Amino acid sequence: MKVIACVDNQLGLMFHNRRQSQDRIVREKIKEITDELYMNEYSYQLYKDIFPSAHIQSSCKDGYYLVENISVKAFEKDIDEVILFYWNRDYPADFYLDIDLSLYSCIDEMDFVGHSHEKITLKRFKRLNDEEEK
Repeated sequence: MKVIACVDNQLGLMFHNRRQSQDRIVREKIKEITDELYMNEYSYQLYKDIFPSAHIQSSCKDGYYLVENISVKAFEKDIDEVILFYWNRDYPADFYLDIDLSLYSCIDEMDFVGHSHEKITLKRFKRLNDEEEK
């Protein structure tokens, strides 16, 4: 499974019960990454114009899963890649991405200008194999 999320500097996903993934440019970047996206009903309300045939479910074994307002701790062992869009800001987050990033290696990083932020950083992480984790 590949997880996609928009986060602040502390891996905050939501602040004041609001999502952090409303940026139009970020949504376009996600579309460049994949045409097939899994998400829950909450996320579908924002992404249905770009992903009208998105798979609506609470998790998936394979494919890209958009995370906004759910914990991924229960299926973290199935996650082999994490794609994060960093806002490069500290928000008063009240819900966080609960992935241990020490189990992953950053394999790609790029900055771009978003619609709502002057600088958004896209980072791709690959899960380390058992030998690398030790």
